[in-house]
Amino acid sequence: MGKTAGDIYEAWDLSPVQMPARSTLYALEPIGVGTAFVESLTSYIARLASAHCVFVGVLMNKFLALALMDLFPDRSKTSLLVTNGGRQPKALNGANICTLNAVQVLEHFTQRQGLCFLTLLT
Repeated sequence: MGKTAGDIYEAWDLSPVQMPARSTLYALEPIGVGTAFVESLTSYIARLASAHCVFVGVLMNKFLALALMDLFPDRSKTSLLVTNGGRQPKALNGANICTLNAVQVLEHFTQRQGLCFLTLLT
């Protein structure tokens, strides 16, 4: 008995494949979450900038700050991401509105949840 083409070749499903949502920024995994050696949010931002081959200031001022203005147009522009003209990045590790804004925009663009554990928000 001879084999037919249906017996030899597998059946192909040519329906469109559902692609998962893509993130704008790399979804780097935070280091040490759940341990005493968890990295800070500013460290995460520095690693994210390094992964994208840009300076931290470029990532924060040209991307994150502008994205915050688009995502939250009703909030004050001075309290969105940085305080004092960007001279106090340590404020991003605390528990204030700048920290909350930074966590929200980073979670949105990296598609990674739980970045609040890198700060004192919890």
